[in-house]
Parts: sequence; C-alpha cells; structure tokens
Amino acid sequence: MNRRKAMAVASVALLLLAGGTGVVLLLRKPDVDSYERTTMRVDVVVTLSNLGNSMATNIPLRLALPLEVPSVQHVSRLSYSEPPQRYSNDSWGNSFAHFEVDNLGPADEHVITLTMELVMTSVDWNLGREDVGAYGPGLERYLEETVFLNFNDAGVLAMSHTLGDRSSDVLDLAWRTYSWVVDNMVYQQVAGELDAATALKNGEGGSAELANLWVALMRANGVPARRVSGWGNHFAAGEELTVARFAHGWAEFLVPGYGWIPVDPTWGQTNKFDSFAKADSTHVALTTEAGIHFLQRGAFDEPYGPTDVGTDYVLIVRSVTLDNLSFKRDLIAGMIFSPPLAFAAFVISKRARQRMVG
Repeated sequence: MNRRKAMAVASVALLLLAGGTGVVLLLRKPDVDSYERTTMRVDVVVTLSNLGNSMATNIPLRLALPLEVPSVQHVSRLSYSEPPQRYSNDSWGNSFAHFEVDNLGPADEHVITLTMELVMTSVDWNLGREDVGAYGPGLERYLEETVFLNFNDAGVLAMSHTLGDRSSDVLDLAWRTYSWVVDNMVYQQVAGELDAATALKNGEGGSAELANLWVALMRANGVPARRVSGWGNHFAAGEELTVARFAHGWAEFLVPGYGWIPVDPTWGQTNKFDSFAKADSTHVALTTEAGIHFLQRGAFDEPYGPTDVGTDYVLIVRSVTLDNLSFKRDLIAGMIFSPPLAFAAFVISKRARQRMVG
C-alpha cells in the first residue's frame, strides 16, 4: 500500500471513529428534551343550523379554549368573529367562552369563528426512576372515582391489582398499564362517552374510553392521573377538518420532579414508543378530566313548536411553521451520516482513479 492510500484509509477510519464516539457521548437524552417548536394558525368555525320548521331562540353554546400548558402549549393570539357573552373557568383549570344566539329561523345558520395562534413545543421526557420524588398534598381529586373513572368496579380493580403487583415503581406501573391497554383493547369509536368499567367489559372503545380505562387503572393504584380532551391530528396547512377527524382523548399522569406526563393509548396502538411520555404538535389540549368536552350546545327555547338545531365544528389550518430547538439532535444526525458519506466518497474516488490508470 503506498503512502497516499494509507493516509486516505486512515482518514476514513478516524472519521468513522470520531462519528461513533460522538454519537455515544451524545446519545444520552436530557431529562426534558424540547426539540421542536410548531406555530400553528387555525380558524375554529362553529355553525349552528336550524334543521327544523320552527323558530329556535336563546341557543347557548360553550366552547373550550386551548389550555396553557407550561413548556408545551401556549396560545399567543385569540380573536372572535363576535364577542362572547362571558367567560368561565372551572375547578380543573379549564377555560370556556360562552355565546348565545337570540333566534334562529328555519333553515337559518349562525356562524361563530375563533381565530387563534398556537405555539406547540415538542418534548421528549427521559424519565429516570432515581429522579422521581414523593407525592405531595392536594392531589386527592386526581385519585377519586368518578362516573367515567369507576375503578371500584370488580373488573377494573382486579386488573389494577394484577398490574400493580407486577410493577416495581410509578414509571413501571405507568408503562405496564399503558402496554396492557394498547395490546389488549380494541379501538372502536362509540357514540357518546363510556366509563372505564364498560370499556373494559366490552374490550373496546374510542380514544376517550381507552384513556378513561388507563386513568382508572392508574388511580386504582394510587397514582394521580387525568383524562385530556382536545384535537389529535397531523395538522397540515390548508386542511379543513371536520370534528370527526380530530376530536381526540388521551391521558396524563403526575410524576414528582417532572410534572404531568402525556400518554396516548389510542395512538399507541400504531406508534407505541412515540405515544408515551412525549408531547408534540399533533395533540392540542383543550380540557382536562373525563366527561368535560370542548364543544357543548345547551338546551334552547322552541316558542312556536318543536325544531332541531345542528352544530358543526370545523378546523381550518391556515399555516404551520416549524423551528428546530435541538442542536444536539442535528449534531447526532450529522455524526451518524457524515462518516458513511465520507467513506462512500472515498470509494467512489478510488474507483475513479483506478479507471483513469486502467
């Protein structure tokens, strides 16, 4: 081997070694890896339609506003096509805008548009058992049984005991419970919202039901957990989505030292490792706790006889902008791909020289 060839081979070997060493040094994730920011501008278009043959009056409408989630979700801009009658907040931290349509004649429509800008940060939690602290006071409400989270049902209790007995700590319990729901429950949309015990008995449910079951199993084992409702979709600019395409439910559990950690048992059936302890722009949280929905139209008056009012909720995605926040991820990608590229360039160059000599 001549000196030039030896130096070339040595250079490629050093590149491969440096790349591999760099990847090993950088592969350990930080506890909280915020790696991407998505700015999304959307219109929420709510249409009330009188589908009957008589007048409807005093039609109430309650719309949930996106939650402020520290380090994950922020509403940077919000405007309305007409001012709400009032705002309200409930004890779970949910916020609502209230409207009332005075009258709606047969075949008439009333459209209310909310225009908002959402800033979503994609986060990957690297949960370390050694860093999990102890639960403090004031969390009793996240351990209670409710109509939808009925964990004192015999079937739910039995399953929670089985999972709890096999788990070594909170994180192990959360993952085992998540895996059991993902692997054993069938995703099937249902009308309305069913409780955890019914979902377990049926062996199936929609996103709300799978999340309700997961939360109930966690609460039965003494871990604070809650249901989340909102929008779930891979939002793309220019899309117009009906509510059936994006209404979604998932869950969260509290980890001392980290905060509320998202878990999506429904999406876990197709992307198991990407739907546990990760937040991204595909999930927009509007309300927390089971049974609290982001769209609610109340009872209205029918002064001249029975009629019917339909409610449509549509999302129009105006724009989506992505900003990378992780230099480390870019560096790892560069270290992974640059040595093979360098080696390929060396091989191509060598073959070219051989052809020239030949």
